[in-house]
Amino acid sequence: MHQLLRSGFLASLSLCLFVAPGFAAPNSEAVVKSHLGMKLTALAVHENTKFDTNILEQADAIQKLTRALDRIYTRSPFNVSKIEALKRSGKVLIIYDPNFPDPAKVTASILAAVFLPQYADMSGREVDKKSFVVVVSRNGINWPLDELAGVLVHELAGHGTQHLFDRFENMRPVERECEAWMYEEQAYQDLKLDKHSRAMIDFRKQLEGSDGQNGHCTDFKRYVLKHVPSLLQLWERLNPDVPKLLVVLEDYMAHLRRSGVTISAASARKEELFREGTPEQQYQIAVNFLKGRMGVKQNLATAASWFYRAAQGGHRDAQYALGMMLGRGTGTRRNFAKAYMWLNLAGSKGHHQALVNKLKLEKNMSPQQLNEAKTLLKLWQDKYQAK
Repeated sequence: MHQLLRSGFLASLSLCLFVAPGFAAPNSEAVVKSHLGMKLTALAVHENTKFDTNILEQADAIQKLTRALDRIYTRSPFNVSKIEALKRSGKVLIIYDPNFPDPAKVTASILAAVFLPQYADMSGREVDKKSFVVVVSRNGINWPLDELAGVLVHELAGHGTQHLFDRFENMRPVERECEAWMYEEQAYQDLKLDKHSRAMIDFRKQLEGSDGQNGHCTDFKRYVLKHVPSLLQLWERLNPDVPKLLVVLEDYMAHLRRSGVTISAASARKEELFREGTPEQQYQIAVNFLKGRMGVKQNLATAASWFYRAAQGGHRDAQYALGMMLGRGTGTRRNFAKAYMWLNLAGSKGHHQALVNKLKLEKNMSPQQLNEAKTLLKLWQDKYQAK
């Protein structure tokens, strides 16, 4: 059954770190296979969980993902070139998680797959190089083979390419999806799907819009009609000319940047996350500013403010990072008392290195600084841990 929401992009500005245990049950057995230079993983089912669809066995899921990738590699050279570019730049991982999304969520029956811009392994260690991770849901894995191949193209060639060039944090979700859906359209052309089928008619409607409702590419089409109407013929055909349209999309994105649309959208989202985001989201944005990654320019002072925000929320790693920055005077004024407080808090939550560095710091602190640190620690604990 073809659902209205065919794939999703799971990130706010694509700045969050998504950790494998968030999808997999602790200590669950995973089936792993390497194929075409990509790592395929099928996770186990959580115990005592009721699902809204039939669950494909792990080995069968791996086989189906393998066949879907083979279809892409034998039929869609344009998309293969994009996926190969990802492989040259980092790790490509495709994860089948029968537990995703949460069966209790409204989107559970309509979400086929998601792209994860950042990834950590089961130990919580972030992958050194860029990673390109797609999680396929229990519903997505049951899609017909060629449509599953299209979904993988959407996430890898589409969102993966955006991640590769560090540009999607400055893209509005509508343009982000428009581009990814065009790669998917190319895949369906290459796979020779029947464009008159109900599934493909629905797909085109979601791409362009219908019955007064905007589609993912409605704004882009309006731009073409207004600024380069002669190129509309690239779109108005049974099989749109995707490679040429992607070039025009780059001009459209440049137009949006010049007008400040994408930048203002990204800034507004960051302000919202600073006020209301989770400590994990705030921590990851801090890391982006600290390292100058994900298209964000390095800014140590801004990183310190985001670490502080996440640390206030009880994020252990943020507390450690903030303690180290305060101790070194990196991005903020050096303050041994506050550094000691944050390292102590992180250490109390099991951060071993925080305890080690706290002891080192303590040796360089005066009795007055130690007393101040302990006072600050008690004030913080009374204010936040009592809640």
